[in-house]
Amino acid sequence: YWLGLSAGRLALIFLAHRIGDAVLVVGLAALSTAALALAVLAPGPWLAAAAFTVAGLGYSGIFPAVIAMGGRLQPEN
Repeated sequence: YWLGLSAGRLALIFLAHRIGDAVLVVGLAALSTAALALAVLAPGPWLAAAAFTVAGLGYSGIFPAVIAMGGRLQPEN
């Protein structure tokens, strides 16, 4: 999980400028939801570990993107 979270934060430095915030948040939420479901239902530990890593990748950019969206939508706050 933490490996995916760290790698995702680094990758999103370059990707976030090319994709809109709303598309990024929805895409990452879908990725993390699917990966978490796969991790919970995985038949073996290696698949579960890989799916948890992908879930971390999905969760990596949701918070920063929402904070950036909020700053742009409510600049007075």
